[in-house]
This record gives sequence, C-alpha cells and structure tokens, in this order.
Amino acid sequence: MTEVELIRELDRLFSEIFRKGPAFGLGVARKDHVAWDSLAHMQLMLALEKRFAIELGMADVLKLQNGRMIFEFVLERCGNR
Repeated sequence: MTEVELIRELDRLFSEIFRKGPAFGLGVARKDHVAWDSLAHMQLMLALEKRFAIELGMADVLKLQNGRMIFEFVLERCGNR
C-alpha cells in the first residue's frame, strides 16, 4: 500500500466513524474535535485493527491521538502489504 492509498483508506475510515466530525488529515487531532470522543476513538481503533489486520495494545490506543501518529503507526505496521 502506498502512502497515498493509506491516506485515502484512513479518510474512508474517518468518514465512517465521524459522519459529522473531522475529515482525515495529518494535522487532525482528537483534542480539537468534540466528535472524536472516547467512544468514537475506540470505534476508530477497532476499525484500524480490522481494516489493516493489526493489533493495538492499550499503549497504542492511548498514543494514537492525531492523524500523523495514526498514519505513521499504520504505515510502519503494514509496510508494503
């Protein structure tokens, strides 16, 4: 998966989870959006696990608080799959 493909896929996931919330971008941050509450965050983390066939530990869930962190984390875990 290329970086552009990953960004598109993350944008799709964000659209599914945050229907009226933030669109995906490297600069989007949880602290800046009311729609990105704890429930939406867990839904996003589960969607990431399912879509990219990765496992997130509690430390990962707590760390992934913005678009750049999510992008870099998934890119690192998925490599060139």
